[in-house]
Amino acid sequence: MATKKEASAEGGEGKKKGKGKLIILIVLVLFILGGAGGGWYWWTHIKNADAEAAEDEDAGPSKKKKKKKKEDAGPVFVSLDAFTVNLQGEDGQLLQTAITLQMADEEDAAKLKQHMPLIRSRLVMLLSSKPAAEVLTAEGKVKLAQEIAEQVKQPFFQGDYPMEVQSVLFTSFIVQ
Repeated sequence: MATKKEASAEGGEGKKKGKGKLIILIVLVLFILGGAGGGWYWWTHIKNADAEAAEDEDAGPSKKKKKKKKEDAGPVFVSLDAFTVNLQGEDGQLLQTAITLQMADEEDAAKLKQHMPLIRSRLVMLLSSKPAAEVLTAEGKVKLAQEIAEQVKQPFFQGDYPMEVQSVLFTSFIVQ
């Protein structure tokens, strides 16, 4: 009987050793899979984020500004005081107009307000260079709106980024 008990005891130890090896093997496989998953995550997320950050450092202020603008919510409207200018020509005609600019974000709107005298000067020069016949047609107004947007978009200083003007809206337009 002692031999049967000893044999069964040795068989039990063999099963225990087999279970221990199985547990170690499972833990080792899970460790390898975890390392592979962590490596995949680093490769797809963290490495790409590091590369984008390096690109942003090399890109300068204009690329950084574009990324910020995409994250921002909605447009901002900035109303300009009314303009009254003499139009080109010998008729002595006047243009009185009120303009509202739709800016891409609050930062551009604040920059526009900060540099309002420069903007107004640019727009007075532009508006006063137009003949009445050109600004009275619908096509002329569309072209004028595009030219106004181009004047506003121009950077104020060297190295400055251009502002994003989404649209130019005429809220009043009178030619006399």
